[in-house]
Amino acid sequence: MTIVHLKSIYNISESEGKVMLNNLNSLMRSGMWLENIREKEFELGKYMCSCKQCF
Repeated sequence: MTIVHLKSIYNISESEGKVMLNNLNSLMRSGMWLENIREKEFELGKYMCSCKQCF
């Protein structure tokens, strides 16, 4: 999986990015893998990164 900077793709704010990252982390902790969530969320997960540049 290639890590791509979130802001460069989605042009979203820091707070929005953190909310999405937290939601994805919660889903994965609860055993719901990315294949089981909506396509848009899968794409967010695919490109998600948590580096200081994005957050």
